[in-house]
Amino acid sequence: MHRRQLIFALGIAASTCATSACGRSRSAPAPAPARTSIKHLQLRCTPQSELLRCEALATDDATDGRDVTDAVQWTASDTREVVVQRGRIHVNRGHAATVTATWIEAEGKPSASVMVLGDALRGQTRQGYVINGEVRTFPLADGVGGARVSLIDEDGVALSVTTSSSNDAQGQFRFGPVSAGTYRLRAVCDGYRSTEETVVVPDDKPHTLTLLPEPKTRS
Repeated sequence: MHRRQLIFALGIAASTCATSACGRSRSAPAPAPARTSIKHLQLRCTPQSELLRCEALATDDATDGRDVTDAVQWTASDTREVVVQRGRIHVNRGHAATVTATWIEAEGKPSASVMVLGDALRGQTRQGYVINGEVRTFPLADGVGGARVSLIDEDGVALSVTTSSSNDAQGQFRFGPVSAGTYRLRAVCDGYRSTEETVVVPDDKPHTLTLLPEPKTRS
């Protein structure tokens, strides 16, 4: 074989060897893992002494309730009265705020929030809840504006509000945030008998307090 033909043949062999790895199989590169899509976050909070410990749980395509507490960013609506560090929350006595966890690096930046309050009597930070409802008359079921509604805790401490008199929210009331526990919900209004019911918090359902007219006195 001439020298020129030999060089040409060696070049073909080298090209074939590079393509086929000289008879050895080359595995294809592993596909990149698919990026999970976080659907939403939720917060699970537990009282711990004077603190409230909250965990951020993520639901995505692969898992349900994965703990991402250290991956999210924690913020508070009142930075002067609330300290938040990796889900450990402290609120000064008598104050309330909203704490939000946001996973900034996740797709869509999902977030979840919780109301927190500093117990004015015990100095403890607790999760806050809302109690709402309306006061109505019997038997017409009309909303009663200007009624006095009191929320009384187990120690006898009462919070009071007046029901709305606006046309689109006649008779409605709202308390919040309040700590978990058992309360008495009482409504009083001139011309009606007072009414009361027991409420166990947390409780998401709205409450309806029905007032009966005072019996007419005989002249």
